[in-house]
Amino acid sequence: MKLKKFNCCICGKEEDPNEWVKDCGETLVKHQMCFTCNHWREQYELDHTTRGKHGWAVIDGSHYTLHPHTDGIRGMCGRTYKIEFNDGTVVECDNLWHQGDLNKAAKHWRELMPDNAMVR
Repeated sequence: MKLKKFNCCICGKEEDPNEWVKDCGETLVKHQMCFTCNHWREQYELDHTTRGKHGWAVIDGSHYTLHPHTDGIRGMCGRTYKIEFNDGTVVECDNLWHQGDLNKAAKHWRELMPDNAMVR
């Protein structure tokens, strides 16, 4: 069954859910969000339900997730970063993954997800 096109409830972009795999298209319809806004919705939800207070960071508008050390593939080529959160907590991480630049997202997401850390 073909899904109807709609306009994103956040940014207003027209989205054709049929351009995505079935599960993704259905999720977009469910939330009435374009692919990009739905990405940021998912990141926000994971930040506040799964990742924990210091498991994610927004630095200069870029969103990152902090993961434990592994001998396998590591984010940012395994370079070690010291992340200082706004509450003063400093976390050293050699497995930092970038989810995207909120400065390029709809204004709603940047307002909802302000910077909460900096690189030391």
